[in-house]
Amino acid sequence: MPYAQWHWPFENKKLFESQFPAEFIVEAIDQTRGWFYTLLAISTLLGREAPYKNVMVLGHTLDEKGAKMSKSKGNFMAAIPSIEKYGADIMRWYFLSSMPMGESKSIVPREIEDKLKGFIFTLQNCVRFYELYGEGAKVFTHSSKVTNLLDKWILSRFNNVISEVTLSLDKYDPTTASRAIEKFVVEDLSNWWLRRSRKRKEALGLLRFLLLELSKIISPFTPFIAEDIFRRLATHNSRLATHNSVHLEDWPKDDKKSVNKKLEEEMTEVRNVVTSGLAVRKEGQLKVRQPLRSATIKRSSKPSSDLEELVKEELNVKKLIYDKKQEKTVTLDIELDPSLINEGYARELIRQVQDMRKEAKYKLDAKIFGQWHSDDTELSAAINEWTEEIKKEALLKEFTSGPPSAGSSLQRGEVRAGKKSFDVAKEMELVPNKKIWVGVRK
Repeated sequence: MPYAQWHWPFENKKLFESQFPAEFIVEAIDQTRGWFYTLLAISTLLGREAPYKNVMVLGHTLDEKGAKMSKSKGNFMAAIPSIEKYGADIMRWYFLSSMPMGESKSIVPREIEDKLKGFIFTLQNCVRFYELYGEGAKVFTHSSKVTNLLDKWILSRFNNVISEVTLSLDKYDPTTASRAIEKFVVEDLSNWWLRRSRKRKEALGLLRFLLLELSKIISPFTPFIAEDIFRRLATHNSRLATHNSVHLEDWPKDDKKSVNKKLEEEMTEVRNVVTSGLAVRKEGQLKVRQPLRSATIKRSSKPSSDLEELVKEELNVKKLIYDKKQEKTVTLDIELDPSLINEGYARELIRQVQDMRKEAKYKLDAKIFGQWHSDDTELSAAINEWTEEIKKEALLKEFTSGPPSAGSSLQRGEVRAGKKSFDVAKEMELVPNKKIWVGVRK
């Protein structure tokens, strides 16, 4: 190979010349003195140039103690059982994203599971979110029509990822490429953009576009997962529906006009501020859903109003104060008055109702009916005060106060309001010693 493969120079001369030298060859590091050297030596003896343009060298698989896996030692992980347990694509992604080319790697089952639960599950959850709520979503057409700041940012980030992945693969560097994809999906797409955009129906078309484009750039790494995502989402587009496979699609090209370096830098600063502020909350054992009066940020000037609103919402504060002289990145005013405490109860209840909506599999924009009851006077007063806000945030047509039917089960579909059953009904503790019963139905 490649000489014997084509029986060159005795036949197939044109075919041989069209494929010589090879674009790349790949083998383990021990082949430096084996196949790699032999190919080069034969080509030199025959008066030819180097028989390959690029060499991709693989390290060895090691056991958890760092010893080389060996059948004789019995410390190896069998390939087929591992593929059956985790999936072929998970094993591909684990190897490609965990180590640079040429380095040996200890194979740790817990790390494989982390990749499965981290990158793969996160990507699949994004797809499922679209499938659950994307019916009727407008097809995303062009980035020039995007006005939302978060949407502009995610498009900028994604086009940078396309550029980085393309450049890395052109350099035969799959590790850098796969890590860029993983960081984008987990940190940017899921944990920031989608979490911040769940309530926006108009964002669903962009989500579908991003997932379809992602299916193309992950296809060399995880071909089966990419194919599954593409087929699940391509049916919504007449052009894509005519294609049988993601592997027949063109490789995505980055749209340089969508890249906004300044916006990305500002968003990075915003996220750093949010991370610092949330750490302060955690240290003070203050739930994120408990509103605070203010946060003071180490900064000489205010960001844009949209970015400022992002920080306020993420840190759940009423006001931002800027002070370039303070030592810490963020300080919080943690003093609570009755008004803030009552709003905290309401915010916690909104989250619980939203979780019940998911459990009932309601559409993203479906208006539903809710009923609640609590024997706690303080909690009841807070819910009555914030009823309209709860209705608005949780998309409730009505949110009436009243106890569940006497003797009824509190399980899904069994509690009755008059003659109608609730789809989901639960008794919960919003905060310690503050119990409330809630039921929802269409």
